[in-house]
Amino acid sequence: HKGRHEAGRALAERLRLEEGDGDPIGPAMYHLQRGELDACADWVEKAIEHRHPAVFFFLHATAKTLQSTPRWPKLAQIMKLPA
Repeated sequence: HKGRHEAGRALAERLRLEEGDGDPIGPAMYHLQRGELDACADWVEKAIEHRHPAVFFFLHATAKTLQSTPRWPKLAQIMKLPA
C-alpha cells in the first residue's frame, strides 16, 4: 500500500494552493480519507477564505465527520452556519 500512499501524496501536493492558485478541496478530501481531520479542517478553512464554490457540497455531502471535531464551530461561524 506504500505505492498507493505515495501516489496519493503526490496528487495532493499538486493540488495544494500556491499564491492563491490550486484547489483546496482536493487536499481536504485527501486528509479526510486519511483520517487527518485537523489537516482537513485547515484546507476547508482555505476553501472558505477563497470562496471555493464546492466547499458547502464538500462539507454537507462528504465531510460530516469534520462537523464532530473541535474545529467545526469556527468553520461554521466563518460560513455563518449554525454550529
